[in-house]
Amino acid sequence: MHMEERLIPAKQSMIKAAQEIFVVTDHSKIGKVALHTYAPINQIQNLITGEEVPDLDIEPFKEAGINVYTV
Repeated sequence: MHMEERLIPAKQSMIKAAQEIFVVTDHSKIGKVALHTYAPINQIQNLITGEEVPDLDIEPFKEAGINVYTV
């Protein structure tokens, strides 16, 4: 998800060209709603975020088969 509409086409192009998708986001964005979506959850293979994210917010990603890495 993204807050700036003008960046969406570039991100979608990168996703289309990629063999594997990594989403890197800080913990404050997990579980929130953004104005724009650039990829459905089924296109994401890996999520890297802060260890501050509650397990309850991480669980839907794990259930979707996404590798979750907290740092």
